[in-house]
Amino acid sequence: MALTMLDKSAEKKEKTQWPADISAEFDREGKNPNPCVGSTLLSENERTRVWIIRLAPGERIGFHRHVLDYFWTSVSGGREMVFMTVEFKDSANKPMPLPAGVRPQSAAA
Repeated sequence: MALTMLDKSAEKKEKTQWPADISAEFDREGKNPNPCVGSTLLSENERTRVWIIRLAPGERIGFHRHVLDYFWTSVSGGREMVFMTVEFKDSANKPMPLPAGVRPQSAAA
């Protein structure tokens, strides 16, 4: 019989505090949601937004908010990670507006 998440328990019960800088970043995102779910917006049309995330060893992407249906996939493995995220703009929620300068020049026109 397969277990569900409700059947499983955490290996550790104790919780540790986040580092102060990570906690502050999380608080800032809560007050000013970040709609950029990748490091670069590759393309956008009336139905989708396609993002890429490139992470060097030890690097992390900051907190961000997913409000649209989406999927992501790892494009590469190994020490330098590359992910692609596709958001669907016809989701139950409206797309959040993107900050100025995020859209590629061809998509901004």
